[in-house]
Amino acid sequence: MSVQSLKAKKVSAGTNFTIGENSCIQAEEIIIGDNVCIGKNVVIKSNRVHIGNNTLISDNNTAEVSDLFELGICTILGKDNSFHCRKFMSGDYLYMGKQNEIGGGGSSGPNSEVSIGKYCMIVDRVILNTSEKIEIGDDVGIGTEVMIWTHGSYNAILDGFPANFAPVKIGSHVWIPARIVVLPGISIGDNVVISINSLINKDIPSGSLAAGIPAKVIKENYYPKTLSEEQKTALILPILEEYKMQLADKNLSSAISYDKGIIHVVAENNEHSFFNIFNMTYGGVENSNFEDLRDFLRRKGIKYFTGKMFSSIQPMAFRQLNNF
Repeated sequence: MSVQSLKAKKVSAGTNFTIGENSCIQAEEIIIGDNVCIGKNVVIKSNRVHIGNNTLISDNNTAEVSDLFELGICTILGKDNSFHCRKFMSGDYLYMGKQNEIGGGGSSGPNSEVSIGKYCMIVDRVILNTSEKIEIGDDVGIGTEVMIWTHGSYNAILDGFPANFAPVKIGSHVWIPARIVVLPGISIGDNVVISINSLINKDIPSGSLAAGIPAKVIKENYYPKTLSEEQKTALILPILEEYKMQLADKNLSSAISYDKGIIHVVAENNEHSFFNIFNMTYGGVENSNFEDLRDFLRRKGIKYFTGKMFSSIQPMAFRQLNNF
């Protein structure tokens, strides 16, 4: 790490902090946790920069965030993202893919703020327009090429043309998949699923399934559903069978078994770990076999958070590419 990489009146950096070539952070206050890795050509400018433990910021990220740029623990930012607003605050376990734009027109105003809860995902080429405030709850998934707008104007309002400047609020446990447009002033409740390629121009109440252009509520009070232990078992068994088929592909010899809501994982060296799907607890040895299954379950919508980044073992076919 170059001394010139961090420029601040107050700097605190934890252990195993690395920052790549042509990268720098400029702020009045910089607080960086343990095991933080910042790639090449990353520029972060803000009054205060707070980065939590076990965080990865990939190459070519740029942030001009005047007041506060804050990332929780176990954050992953992919390549080529840009941030321009007054405040950007995200909770633990944010995953952000690549080529996302946090900013856009009017993103320097006093209400230009993004607040994101824990366990959220923002995939690729998403626009969060920060002319006004955007508030996102916990466990929200935002798919590829989603656009969330807080302003819309062009023609002269004195000639009767429309203009709208208003914040957007999204609750917790919401799925907004690919190519959805959310217009200014919209509020989306908790436990909501929106169908792909929808236009949200009206508020969506909690527990709804909505779809269409413009979107309409298809089912009300639909989510969440209370599943019996038998129903949960019926869902998990084919998922485990699919995972077992991948073990040989990854050259893993883990023994996977299931009994009364508990997934047992026994590694080749007899280290044991488990996941309880009835009460969402886990335990035992958190080795690479444990982490690989944890990441597989995450992809299937069964998420266990341990304070560490999710990690999985590459299949042999991809590991062999390193030999070329």
